[in-house]
This record gives sequence, C-alpha cells and structure tokens, in this order.
Amino acid sequence: MAAAELTETKQGIMHLVPLIVSATCADAGGDWVVFDGYKGVIPLAGMAVSVATSGEEVFTYGTATINNGGTAYGATDTSIVCSSCSITRTGSAFYLLSQSGEILEVLSDATPTTSTGTFTVRRGCLGTTASGTGLANTNKLAILNIVFLGEALIGSHLFVVLPMPNDTRTTWGMA
Repeated sequence: MAAAELTETKQGIMHLVPLIVSATCADAGGDWVVFDGYKGVIPLAGMAVSVATSGEEVFTYGTATINNGGTAYGATDTSIVCSSCSITRTGSAFYLLSQSGEILEVLSDATPTTSTGTFTVRRGCLGTTASGTGLANTNKLAILNIVFLGEALIGSHLFVVLPMPNDTRTTWGMA
C-alpha cells in the first residue's frame, strides 16, 4: 500500500486504555483469548514464558470463511453467511476485517458456539468503506475480538492489547 492510498480516520480513541492481559496456556498447540467485552482489540506486544524457554508472542486473529455459494456479497448486503468460524465467538457485537480492509460490525450471531454462522452486520465501520471486494466466496474475515497466541508454549503469556473504539454510529457500549 502506498502512502497516498492511506485514509485518515478520526475515531474517539482518546479515552481508550491499553489492557494488560495475563493468560496461561495449557495446550502446546497454541491457545486463544476471546475478548467478550470488546468488539475488537489490536495486539500491541507480548511475551510467552514456559519451563523451557521464553520469547516474544506472535498474534493472529480468529477467522471466518465466507460461504455464500459462489457469488460475492455487494456493498449493501447486511447478512453474511460464513463457515469454518472460530467456534468460541461471543454472542455480543464484534468486528470483522475483510480482505479489502472494510471493518464490519456483527450485530447478531445466533450460533456463536458453532463453526458456521449467519452474521447480521453493519457495513463500513470505523471510517472504512463498504465494499463487495473482499467478501467473495471462500474469502477469509478476521474476527477482531479473538486473538490466537502463536507461540505454542505451555505456561504464562503476558501481553498488551488496545481495545478498538465503538463505531461513531453506535451508542456507547455493546450494540
């Protein structure tokens, strides 16, 4: 992305405070944290420590795969069908990030404990533009309130995240 393509977005972030998170992973295959009280977080930095080693934490987001039968969703579609979802989603509102850079707010997810879902969404959140690109069949969406801990270490993980603000079109708190 060239600097000329960047879009400045002004959001009400002045009152957001970074969160210090401590998690203990019991599985050597990696683990995740679901930020149920937040629509999304931005991982800033972290460390993982086990009996044998320690190191900088690597983060990825939970994902969902668009499964709409082959036709891309348009910029005005507000019902998105997904499969292969991270199965520990919250029942609360959360943000999705598309491959085109659009942020979508999930207003309802009737089946948060399954690997499929039909999300009712608000399009073009946090200053992004609603777009059909990035919402084609089999495209991935990042679930911005699920953070996977990439260092597959059993033991303590300490990291810092910045909670994402509410979209300016949403009242304070969860939708």
